[in-house]
Amino acid sequence: MTKTLRHEHGGGGWDAVERQEAMMNARREEKTPLIEDALRYVPGTRPLAHMEFVIQNFVRTGLYALYGPYNAGKTTSILTMSLFVAGVLQVKGLPKSLPRKVFYITEDPEQVQGIVEGFQAKRLLEARDFAKWFFIVPSKRRDADYWSSKLRSLHDLNGMTWGAPLVVFDTASSSMQIDDIKDNSSVGEFIAALKEASRAGSLMISVWIVMHVAKALREEVAESLTALGAQAWGADTFGEMRFTVEEGRYFISLGKRRFEISENGAGVAVDRYEILSEVLPVPVDVAPWATDHPDLAERSREIRIVTEFSPTSLSEAREERAEAKLNAASEKLLKEIGMKMMGLLGKARDAGAEGVCVWAAGKQRHSPHGDMLKGHVWKGFSEFSGKKKPRPDDLDRIRELLVNHRYGVREGELVFFSTKLLDGNINHWEVGLD
Repeated sequence: MTKTLRHEHGGGGWDAVERQEAMMNARREEKTPLIEDALRYVPGTRPLAHMEFVIQNFVRTGLYALYGPYNAGKTTSILTMSLFVAGVLQVKGLPKSLPRKVFYITEDPEQVQGIVEGFQAKRLLEARDFAKWFFIVPSKRRDADYWSSKLRSLHDLNGMTWGAPLVVFDTASSSMQIDDIKDNSSVGEFIAALKEASRAGSLMISVWIVMHVAKALREEVAESLTALGAQAWGADTFGEMRFTVEEGRYFISLGKRRFEISENGAGVAVDRYEILSEVLPVPVDVAPWATDHPDLAERSREIRIVTEFSPTSLSEAREERAEAKLNAASEKLLKEIGMKMMGLLGKARDAGAEGVCVWAAGKQRHSPHGDMLKGHVWKGFSEFSGKKKPRPDDLDRIRELLVNHRYGVREGELVFFSTKLLDGNINHWEVGLD
């Protein structure tokens, strides 16, 4: 009877019989004592089970939230990873992983097919096994019951004891019918239903949910990103993958995760990849209007494909940002000192002085004796700070710049700068530090 009704309903969704079965199971569970739900676990009686990864040592099996701003290359990157997971595409930089069937639910099947054809044109795709391992599914905006039923239908799909399917929702807004994506309760219930369905069989089905971020976060680094809407998107999932564009470079970084990352052969715990890509022309079919409007019939289309996932880490990224920030601050300080020096040299020449003298090598703040200045105007290094109360490290940097500048002449603890600098290229100061 159950099979007949399911067949009549086309095999999709939760029909009346399935709903009734679920309600009966829920009632039976309510009557079961809690102690019977507990795991029969005794420490030390068996070794830990192997941790199963979708992408080895980077993404575990389970439910993940994937998000980033518009134009961060999410679909291109996630589709590439999904093809890799299905075992139909080898991607430079990603570690060898268990193959599994992938169901890619997309709001734009044409875009997905275009990228796939890009890989095919580059001869990177295992097209022979494609239909067996990778499935493109047009998205439908449906409720949690609908998608839970779809996930349950995938259990024991291939009879394997490992490698359960991966289901990708690209995007959540085009697939998941949630009245208010900002409501933690509504989002949490939807995620809980998907979790329960993904674990209903002997294997755990992995689910990737793709989302956007608020426009205000477009320029944020990975550590600062949050999904658009309720906090439950990140809080209730097993892990997070965040996509960012930083200084024109594209990255994917791990957010929340529930495992320790093992170091690779280079001693790096990879929790971040830089995504490298290229654009190539892909032939297209003859346009229906080609005869009447040949000038409007394109012969090829430009398609961007990912060529490499270059491994790195968030700790390296933080170090790079800190170094870049320090370099930017030093560059700004150098320009400030140069402008101040040029102004002081101009005043010195107007006053008939030889130049400017800086007591930069020592810690003294008092003016040298007049005969030591040799016709130069005394200006202590502290006068070159643009701040009323410069920090000690600012003063140390100013002293370093003044002492080591190639156009300064050092005599003992004094450094002299001549007004003759003004006769040459005024930019000499800015580029003159070795």
